[in-house]
Amino acid sequence: MATHKHGDLVIQTTCIAPPLGTRQYDWSAVLDDYDGAEDAGHQPIGYGPTEADAIVDLLAEIEAKES
Repeated sequence: MATHKHGDLVIQTTCIAPPLGTRQYDWSAVLDDYDGAEDAGHQPIGYGPTEADAIVDLLAEIEAKES
């Protein structure tokens, strides 16, 4: 797990490499307050074949939710 700063956001990334037959979901990115609880409401998650792609996906999901 790694921690990244993007402006005011603190992002946690993890290489999960699930056995799906595709590398598209090897990395996940979440905000540092992510707890995975179903009752926590919408908590965006980014996925990608690389750590950078997962962060970009997370930021795009956050932006889409805000608009």
